[in-house]
Amino acid sequence: MSVSVNEINYLIWRYLQESGLEVSAYALDDETTVNKLDSTYSQHVPLGCLVDLIQKGILYSKMTDLVASTKADNIVQDDIINLNFNFFAALHQINSNETTSDRRILKLEDKNDDINNSLTSINIKENDEITSNGKDKLNNVSQEKEEKDQQQQQQQQQQELQLENSVSQADKSDFIKVLKDSFSYDSSYSVAFSPTDKNLIAWAQRNNQSILYSFDKNSKIEMPLPLSCKETLLISWSPDGKLLVTASENGELRLWSIDGTLISTLAMHHWPIVSVHWSPTGKYILSLDIRNVAVVWDVVFGTVVSHLDKESWSHVDKNISDIIKDDNNVLNSIIASSISTTASNTDNSIINIKEAESFNKSYGTDTCWLDDNKFVIPGPRSTLLVCQVTSDTTNSIIGILAGHEESICCIKYDPKLRLLCSASEDGIIRIWKGNSTNSLQILTGHSLAVSMLEFVNMSNKWYLLSASIDGTIRIWDFVQNEIIDLVTVDDGQAILNASLYEDKDTKDKFIATGDSSGSINIWKIKNDTKNNGEIKIRQIGLYQHFQDNEDESMEDSGYVSDLSWSNCGSKLAVSFSIGKSVVINIQ
Repeated sequence: MSVSVNEINYLIWRYLQESGLEVSAYALDDETTVNKLDSTYSQHVPLGCLVDLIQKGILYSKMTDLVASTKADNIVQDDIINLNFNFFAALHQINSNETTSDRRILKLEDKNDDINNSLTSINIKENDEITSNGKDKLNNVSQEKEEKDQQQQQQQQQQELQLENSVSQADKSDFIKVLKDSFSYDSSYSVAFSPTDKNLIAWAQRNNQSILYSFDKNSKIEMPLPLSCKETLLISWSPDGKLLVTASENGELRLWSIDGTLISTLAMHHWPIVSVHWSPTGKYILSLDIRNVAVVWDVVFGTVVSHLDKESWSHVDKNISDIIKDDNNVLNSIIASSISTTASNTDNSIINIKEAESFNKSYGTDTCWLDDNKFVIPGPRSTLLVCQVTSDTTNSIIGILAGHEESICCIKYDPKLRLLCSASEDGIIRIWKGNSTNSLQILTGHSLAVSMLEFVNMSNKWYLLSASIDGTIRIWDFVQNEIIDLVTVDDGQAILNASLYEDKDTKDKFIATGDSSGSINIWKIKNDTKNNGEIKIRQIGLYQHFQDNEDESMEDSGYVSDLSWSNCGSKLAVSFSIGKSVVINIQ
């Protein structure tokens, strides 16, 4: 029986990860590529295997000493009762008769010479004994050897049985795997896998072009943009995976086919786009810019169906009109105060101008479709405007949801539950139902803006999943207004992006989070059978992005700008603002 160097490295790598020493585990894996053994050994190696083997080795050493003492008839009963021994006592090279000055590190040549001399002396001694005692002694030696072999086989069978029991009892999902990238591309603001093809991906590079790439064909299609478009901020696939749209910093949207052909240019916005969403059937595209202008586009004809902005809302609804009128009155008073400020009060004038600019801030950065004809956009004074697709602006807004006190940062609708969920930059989450303008539930706990909202079904019960810039992921029982589980990213790093993937066959749910340090964490939501089936979030994977800069003064490794799962969950695409973006193999 022997243990190879790679197997020892694998056990050490597992021990480092189980102890939470991810950086050390990453360094060992980077030098030895020991993670390649994980697919072979992970099913058979239980948690704590390295420590368990060391403890068994110490126990075996002590038992050997006790057996030797029994043969010499000098064993003390207290040795058996107490079994008082430790790691150093089990090392035969260190004994009570050896002084520290005699101890030295043997060279390989010295060690080989000692082994050869020992074998020679043993052979001479055995030959003398065999010669003096005759064939009876030889028979005794053979018999002892057979008994020793039988004992070793029995011990090996017992260890294998214990290993199988340990694997069956161990929870393999508690093991955090260090992930590596399998593909890289240039720095990007947005990336998206095709919803229908696991091998087709599109990303928006920072050099005025977007890229379509096929993994199975190893082919790349470039989709260049004119210099006037500046950088591409967003890229999004149609639900059927046959079209995709790119949104540029100058406000232009471009519609492309999967062969890289430009179908149409959608020009109505004049400011950077912050949100692009396809309607459920792919008939319309809803876009929103930083100046709160929302546009609904007809995909087939490339025309504007609805155009919503501050001016067109003022005569639609009395409540909206009053809100806008109040904003304008406050804004005008601030501007008048700023103009009347004398030159001696320059500082106060600057402050008033900044206050005036704050009234033109973004109402929100997310939108949501309810069905193929109704959608929700952020409105003034932190409201949500429920709108319908129509060219008549007087009939566009059909509902106003008020209650948030900060800009809207996340909106999610579930057609099965028919519930709308929204979150603002102060971390407050509100749930809305049906035609009611009052919140069905208000969830408080996050201290900063929410970066993800998702409804999830676990064991035939619905929960709400949220991630936030405060560095936490939470599962809510939104009916009882309770937090079921809460986990925090290491060092409390801000979760800038998060994405949920659900396996259609096993119904397992996985979350990918990208934080401000550039690290990617993979989490699994599961039923904890050890705690009466409680819903728990457990980290199962880690990828750390290290930027290779020739300029050592550049310490910023870039932030995670976007995440996208492949439709089978085997790959995760990660866009970084600086350095190479990557595709990570999850399975």
